[in-house]
Amino acid sequence: MKNRFFIESAFAYIRTVPVSLAIRELNRLLAFKDIKKNYGLTNLHPILDVGCGDGFWWQLQPEHERDNIFGIDISDTTVKEANKYINAELCDISKNRPFKDRNFPLIVGNCSLEHVEDISTALTNIHKSAAQKSCTLILIVPTTHWAYQGYIQKFLLRKFPR
Repeated sequence: MKNRFFIESAFAYIRTVPVSLAIRELNRLLAFKDIKKNYGLTNLHPILDVGCGDGFWWQLQPEHERDNIFGIDISDTTVKEANKYINAELCDISKNRPFKDRNFPLIVGNCSLEHVEDISTALTNIHKSAAQKSCTLILIVPTTHWAYQGYIQKFLLRKFPR
């Protein structure tokens, strides 16, 4: 089953992006599926995707799950594309809390938060979007330098140097 999913996903990605990017995204997608399965997160809905881009990543998820996936991005063009697969809206997480009428038990950031300049406010808005009782946050951050940005990171590095 996992191999079939991987093969179908690979063909879908390779048609739209360079092979190197397709390989990275497929690895992230497989890791996300494993995390959901191994940590009992398969029934957590709705899901918030912070920095959903064009939403293509979610096309590879089962269709019945996509109604409960909500995404945000700062690009109007990619939000329009994302709405083909998920419920997406234009939102800058460092300025606004998305989907104010919803709280999310699962929040995902797939290679998006490293691009946010005001990470402290972004994390505050993510926290406000989290479900009250329990929320799982899955952040995929590909660069080692992202933690050095922002006030909180500078404070932590001053108080707890390496």
